Amino acid sequence: MVTASNQVFAKYIAEHLQIFDEVPSPDGENNLKGTNKVTFLVEHFGDGRFSCMGDAAADFPVWQVSSKIVTVNTARSVRPYIRALRPHQWLKKIFAFVPMLAAHQFDTTT
Repeated sequence: MVTASNQVFAKYIAEHLQIFDEVPSPDGENNLKGTNKVTFLVEHFGDGRFSCMGDAAADFPVWQVSSKIVTVNTARSVRPYIRALRPHQWLKKIFAFVPMLAAHQFDTTT
């Protein structure tokens, strides 16, 4: 369990559930939130080799490198979900094919 929550609370939850091997959490020097959490997880488990359970916008960077995403206390708005789908990336990919479509060139030969 990797969390940005207070270390005291994180350890209490881990001891109660008894399902985690380790509980890295903020210790006053290291903040495990957002991109810091991404760095920690990728270094320890590898890109896409972990699942993320999150409840805040700070979890979006972690979701992008997770193999599975679980949301908790989700917002009533769909905006966070649309952002997590990264439509701006789709738009860039569409623009890569516009010249090919405009030239009516549908094969890879020249």
